[in-house]
Parts: sequence; C-alpha cells; structure tokens
Amino acid sequence: MDAFSVPAVVTLKSENPVTTRGVWLSPEAVGFDVGDEYQGRAPKRIMAIGKSDVPTIPRGTKIVAPEESGEATKTWEVQESALVQNDQHNIVLIEADS
Repeated sequence: MDAFSVPAVVTLKSENPVTTRGVWLSPEAVGFDVGDEYQGRAPKRIMAIGKSDVPTIPRGTKIVAPEESGEATKTWEVQESALVQNDQHNIVLIEADS
C-alpha cells in the first residue's frame, strides 16, 4: 500500500487523530457506481485505508489528505463505505466544507 499511498490523518468523533496512509481508488476498481453525481456538488472519491491503523471508520469521519503525494492537503468527509475487506476500508469521501 505504501508505494501508491498518500499521508492521511483520520479523526473519528471524540477520538484522537490517527496518522496513517491512504490509497485513492477509481470507482471501477471496487465495483462502485458514483455516476449519480448532482451538478454543482463535489465529486465523490474513494480511498482505501488499512484496518490495522483505523479499525472502524463511520460516516462523518474527517480525513485530511492530499489528492496526490506532495500536494496541499484537503479535508474530506466519509459519506459511506464502498467495500470493507479483511485488511482495509474502501470509503467514499467528499471534500468537506471549508
């Protein structure tokens, strides 16, 4: 995961932030349809985060991560789970309001 990952800080409600790494995935890679975007809304993105660092990631969790390594970070909000695997969460994110 490290070869394609970006640094990420995951903050669950009422818990301390967890520094980890995440991998941006295409919707097709996880068989998830995000084609129902409404015009004017931020596009949904999918990120994989290891369960070893963050065992649960509920809706509303905030994640601070760049879109690409070396870029400025953005704050994202978990909308839903695209797929939960044995070792990782594939979560649907939208850019959080500033």
